[in-house]
Amino acid sequence: MSTIGLIAADLTLALLCAAAWLGAAISAAAGRGRAVWLITAAAVAVTLARAGIVAVLAGRGWWFVSEKVVFALPLLGLTAAVAGWVLVRCGVPAARVPCGRPDSVPPPGCFCHFSSGTR
Repeated sequence: MSTIGLIAADLTLALLCAAAWLGAAISAAAGRGRAVWLITAAAVAVTLARAGIVAVLAGRGWWFVSEKVVFALPLLGLTAAVAGWVLVRCGVPAARVPCGRPDSVPPPGCFCHFSSGTR
């Protein structure tokens, strides 16, 4: 595969990775137990695939991977580690955010507070 193809694959995997981690967070907040684990497994697989693409690009030269190695992959790894730790240590109920019910008070800064129309 050409270097341009690898860069395009990396960008595609970056988009899929962000979507998968966001989907896992939304599923956890909604309390969907089995879906959380499936989407998290998919997010981990896409993350590892992206790391593999970056390793192949590193063989083509530092020019292609400098920002990925220094910034993007460590940030992605930290995010994945925190998300995995919360899911394994605390489980899905800990990630659940109460929102949309009149008797619940969302935590400060909760997006659900604004999206559900409650005060």
